[in-house]
Amino acid sequence: MFKPIRTIAGIAAVAAVAGTAAAGTAATSTADAARSCHYWEIPSSFVINQPRNGWTVKTRGKPVDFKWQVSAYPYPRVYTEFGTLKLTRFDTKPSKSKRREDWPKVEFTVALDNGSTGLYTGRIDPDGFIDGTTRDRFNSRAKSDFEVREPLDCA
Repeated sequence: MFKPIRTIAGIAAVAAVAGTAAAGTAATSTADAARSCHYWEIPSSFVINQPRNGWTVKTRGKPVDFKWQVSAYPYPRVYTEFGTLKLTRFDTKPSKSKRREDWPKVEFTVALDNGSTGLYTGRIDPDGFIDGTTRDRFNSRAKSDFEVREPLDCA
């Protein structure tokens, strides 16, 4: 005899237990994945912060040939510049080393429509975060540190 109330309650109970178990497994799996990452992947969009000079660069849309459309703005945001970001180097093999010089390298160029061009050189830490320094292509005195606050995708 079919008892829908008991069956639905049973399914709900099993789903709750399975969900709790899966959540614990997912957290463990995510931590394990970070330790056993085979290679890094750049996300389709990301934000670059430059704390020293207050500028933010955001990618917009999907990349085409390792090129993203970007918007860039100072803090406080009184105007926005637009341009492109071109990835010129991206070492995909993760490093478990604590020595920064052993971490994979990342290099890219941000060319804004106003003529400003930033050259970015950074490293990927063992947790998948990028940070480094940037300098203006046409003004060598204009330098800043940068960071990407979202981790890279691990595959």
